[in-house]
Amino acid sequence: MEDFVENFDLKFKAALKKCGIESFNEKIGVGVSGGADSVCLLTALTHFFESKNIFVITVNHNLREKSETEGDAVFVQEYCKKLNVKCFRADIERGKINSLAKSRNMGMEEAARKVRYEEFENFIKETAVKKMCLAHNENDVCETLLMRFFQGGNTEALCGIPMVRGKFIRPLLTHSRSEIELYLEKQKIPFRTDKTNFDNSMFRNTVRNKIIPCLEENVSFWKKGLLLSCEKNSEDLQIITEALNDAFKKIDFKTENKKTSFDKNKFNVLPEGLKRRVLLKSFENSRCRERVNNSFMEEIKKLFLSKEKINLKGNGVSVCSEKDSGGCERIVFFPEEIKATETGFFAIIEKSGTYCFDSLEITVMQKEIHNAGLNEESGGKNHSVVLESCGKKVEIEGLEFPFAIRNFMTGDFIKDSCSNFRSVKSIFESWKVNDAKKKIPVIVEINNCKKYAAMELVCLWGALYGCSNWIVK
Repeated sequence: MEDFVENFDLKFKAALKKCGIESFNEKIGVGVSGGADSVCLLTALTHFFESKNIFVITVNHNLREKSETEGDAVFVQEYCKKLNVKCFRADIERGKINSLAKSRNMGMEEAARKVRYEEFENFIKETAVKKMCLAHNENDVCETLLMRFFQGGNTEALCGIPMVRGKFIRPLLTHSRSEIELYLEKQKIPFRTDKTNFDNSMFRNTVRNKIIPCLEENVSFWKKGLLLSCEKNSEDLQIITEALNDAFKKIDFKTENKKTSFDKNKFNVLPEGLKRRVLLKSFENSRCRERVNNSFMEEIKKLFLSKEKINLKGNGVSVCSEKDSGGCERIVFFPEEIKATETGFFAIIEKSGTYCFDSLEITVMQKEIHNAGLNEESGGKNHSVVLESCGKKVEIEGLEFPFAIRNFMTGDFIKDSCSNFRSVKSIFESWKVNDAKKKIPVIVEINNCKKYAAMELVCLWGALYGCSNWIVK
């Protein structure tokens, strides 16, 4: 046992050095889910760092049953307690990841990753750790490369997972999953198993549970060849990066005042691979919040070759053509503007009274709920807020001052009866609400004690305009 653990640790120590860890006296962060990989990572770190210098964050994504996700988080907290390591826990609001995936047109895994890394960034700032360790291993590299290959990934995507990216480091990339599990087994250290790892409706699990076992059985050298291709792609990427930097200069690529622009004619003579990368950079600089689909990219390139004036929108970005002072035609990318409606309104309501919003007058009253009892279901709240306007009333139980009344805004989400988030835009579409009726009042709860959701929609007062009321219970 000692020989295997000792050799594993020596290999791990060498990987830490590759990641830029020169001293074991600095503060280091680590993401721990409770699975074998992250438990192994934390365990190995305690063999080199003092417990006072190790800071753990566990993210509860709330994607599975409450008992399972809660069990994982508690397991991590208890293991950290045993190791005398400080543990931070981030609980993601249930439904948030699902709503993000739908609104951004991305997969659940990608949405979960985005939310998780946001928590990691907050954790890094809060703890001031020098580096943040993540538990990706050699198997993850192979799975990711195969996934990206089947998805038509470019050279960048087929370079694998970097060992170092900013403050994030991955010292287990040189270790296989079988080594990791044996490391824990030798030391009799338990770990949690996520049952969704066996759900083959998820693409990564299909690759892990079906494709890789088939390769293992039929192509003995598949892993060696895959990792060798990854190495070559990384070398090729250096050449592509240099060529792209030259292309930026050639087409006079500029980003000023949220606008990115370049010379149309010079862009059109670039090789296709460089064109695609220029466009991706243009979207990125324009703060595009959505995945840029390939068909939209092709549509743009075709328009660039035409003599027509360009003016199109998509993926949250506007693209147009304009002449510069020298008469040269330039392509301009900028964030798509959301124009405020003429009936736009917003107010913080701090007490009962009558409030005017353009042509709308709303009376606000707080009402005691008699004989309701302070039960757990009501959250200990025995009052409601009643809003009245134009002879229509809506009552919202448990709403407290202060709260906000405003009009609909693009990007609004509200919970449904299953606590999943629904796009307000899609609700209005189902109500057949046109743009003129988007003055339907939106009631927003304000709770400064909440870490992840300081403002939450609790009501859509649709009855004012002949629709339903949507009230979050």
